[in-house]
Amino acid sequence: MPNSNKNNGKRIGFAGCRVTTHDAIVNLIKQGYKIDYLITISPDDAANKYHISGYEDLQDLARNNAITVHHVEDYRLREGERDREVITAMKLDLLIALGWQRIIPKWFLGILSIGSIGMHGGPELPPFGRGHSVMNWSLIEGRTKFLSYLFFYLPKVDAGPIIGTYEYDINTWDTCETLHFKYQLSMGRLLVENLPKILSGDFETIPQKSHGATYYPRRTPDDGVIDWNQQVHAIHNLVRGVTHPYPGAFTELEGKRITIWRGQPFDTKITWNVKPGTIVEVFYNGNFVVQTRNFGLLVDDYDGIRLTSADIGKVLG
Repeated sequence: MPNSNKNNGKRIGFAGCRVTTHDAIVNLIKQGYKIDYLITISPDDAANKYHISGYEDLQDLARNNAITVHHVEDYRLREGERDREVITAMKLDLLIALGWQRIIPKWFLGILSIGSIGMHGGPELPPFGRGHSVMNWSLIEGRTKFLSYLFFYLPKVDAGPIIGTYEYDINTWDTCETLHFKYQLSMGRLLVENLPKILSGDFETIPQKSHGATYYPRRTPDDGVIDWNQQVHAIHNLVRGVTHPYPGAFTELEGKRITIWRGQPFDTKITWNVKPGTIVEVFYNGNFVVQTRNFGLLVDDYDGIRLTSADIGKVLG
């Protein structure tokens, strides 16, 4: 009986727990591929044990597409005895790990007839920018381009041989959310272009250099604190780099937190000679301007206390 899908007789599994996992699965199903298994995190563990930003519960997606789900005991896939037993029984040929922010361990790679592929990227060619939060860091650093790459996993961080790459802009209007949109599109195109070759064994890879590799550190919610002594563009880049779906940039007024989701440099000619962090104007709709090291930052989307004209002259910190 002929195959009813494009899997070329191979079993495909996904490891992931984020919206990127969802979009990749939907895209490949539309392209005619069969996803046999989903390895993911339960909603309770995502919220209380692993604190996963951008988590998505994929159970309905799996159920609607006849995908068998396994919720792992251990996100690292190292200590859960049942994890190893269940995953080994899947007899997967290829694992696609997207939205799975952990290394695929050696034992798992060893039971895959083809291997495991994943996506990573950075503002420069690899091996620059391995590690965590690469899109957030690229925005915070004021970078102007991003490069996604599809690679085979090794039991090392983002070090495997590269299958294909896709470059795109980081423009003035981008946030971590819009950069994720671009990442998802590049991810889909790289998978559709390269998956037939991977499943048939007719592909080539480019080994990554180990010399000169750099690593971005993990970010935590506390890293979103705003230093008003920085210049306005640095603060603006932080705000757009950690906005939704991340915890956001934040400051305090009289001991009460204000989370800033969106802002922009205000003006180079309308200036104030005051201490950085001073609220210099509050408009009729609650939007406000804060003095930075050089110019004002206009804040037009924030949570916490709502500012009024009575707050003009107060200092954030």
